[in-house]
Amino acid sequence: MSAALRELALGAPLALLGIWLSAMDIRQGILPNRLVLALGCSAVLLAPLRGMGLWDAGCGFLVGGGLLWLLRAVSGGMGGGDVKLGAALGLWLGGEGTLLMLFLAFLFGGIAAAGILLLHRGGWKSSLAFGPFLFVSAWLVYLDAPTMEAWFLWGGG
Repeated sequence: MSAALRELALGAPLALLGIWLSAMDIRQGILPNRLVLALGCSAVLLAPLRGMGLWDAGCGFLVGGGLLWLLRAVSGGMGGGDVKLGAALGLWLGGEGTLLMLFLAFLFGGIAAAGILLLHRGGWKSSLAFGPFLFVSAWLVYLDAPTMEAWFLWGGG
C-alpha cells in the first residue's frame, strides 16, 4: 500500500465525521459533543500509526481549542461547538497544522461571508456555520500541509 493511500485510509474517520458534523452544523446549527468526541478520540488512537507524537497532537488541541475559545470569550461570535471542533481537529493536525487550518478557515469563511453580503443574502447580524470551514481547512491541511503552507503562507513559492 502506498504511503498516500495509507494516509487516506487512516484519515477516514476525519473525513466521515467531518462531513457528518459539517452537514449537521449547516442544517441544524449544532455540532454534537458525541461526534466531536469521537473525532478527537479517533485522532488520539490513530496518531501513533500516522507518525504523530502525542505531544504534537496535544499542542494542536491547545492551539485549536485555545484560540477559538479566546475568540469566543472576546467577541461572543463563536459557538461552543466550534471551539470543541477546533480542539478535536487540532489533535489530527498538530500545532503547526492547526494554525494553518485556522488561517484557512477564517480566510474561506470571510470570503463566503463577503459573498453573502455582496449578493444581499444576509446582513451583518446573519449567522454562518463555521464548522464546515474548519473541516474543509483541516482536510486540506491533512492531505498536503506543505503545499497549503506554500500557497497560503508564502505566496505560492
